[in-house]
Amino acid sequence: MSNTILELPCGVDLHGQVKRQVEIRKMKGSVQRDVARIVGQKNPEMSAAIDAVLNPSIVSLEGESLRPDALRVMYIADRDWLLFEVLKLLRGDKVTLTDDCEKCEPVSRIEYPDFDLVGMPLTKLDNDRPWWNGQDVVAADVVSILSPGDRKNLLGRCFVVENKDLGARAVFRYPNGADQKMVGRLGDKPVEVMWKLLCLCLLQWKDPERELKTVPKNFNEDFWGDVDLDVLEWSQKAFAEAMPGLDTVTELECPRGHKKKTQVSAFPFLLQGSAQA
Repeated sequence: MSNTILELPCGVDLHGQVKRQVEIRKMKGSVQRDVARIVGQKNPEMSAAIDAVLNPSIVSLEGESLRPDALRVMYIADRDWLLFEVLKLLRGDKVTLTDDCEKCEPVSRIEYPDFDLVGMPLTKLDNDRPWWNGQDVVAADVVSILSPGDRKNLLGRCFVVENKDLGARAVFRYPNGADQKMVGRLGDKPVEVMWKLLCLCLLQWKDPERELKTVPKNFNEDFWGDVDLDVLEWSQKAFAEAMPGLDTVTELECPRGHKKKTQVSAFPFLLQGSAQA
């Protein structure tokens, strides 16, 4: 089968430009072997497993070979989406989901044949989002008229959230592959993962108790630990709602009518047929 050319839902940010066109190839047997070795570890580093799939599967980005740091700076939303695109190229658009229903006595098996991977909701990241230049927010229409030298100072797209009732305003960047690796070390701890992402992605902050603060060296766990809980919870919610990417949560129903939300993962299907599956 020939390679497939796709448009990334977010794109890779580079010097004020968004690189979206990506070419992928069908996954090879050696890739499955390498991924199985990572996933089979006691505490697998899933970001490394994603890299092990994407590195050999991506042929080019905008017609050029991948830069060494491309997967590190690629947004998590694109990395996860590409994982499913590699899966679709290998297995087709439909898979059979299975899970256990713990509400049944005894526990029953749920099977969802012909789950459509194409139908998973996807939120894209537009090109008209503002950029961060290391000190402040730069509007997209301003970026378009910057000189090449000034564009080199742009670090990527960002987003601004504000709550006038709380008097808080924050600027965040979108999390990337390097962040995915950092939070992956925390394991299945959603509260700690969100806390860490806020630490990594916050660029600028202002609230009634603090003057305007900008990275670097202002934001760490001590900073968030001193923020009022209602303000922290608002920032977590605003951050989560702004995230692009695939919605991989779907609802299954067991034979007795119990419903259960489950997270769809590409890895069981990528490893299908291997000893690890």
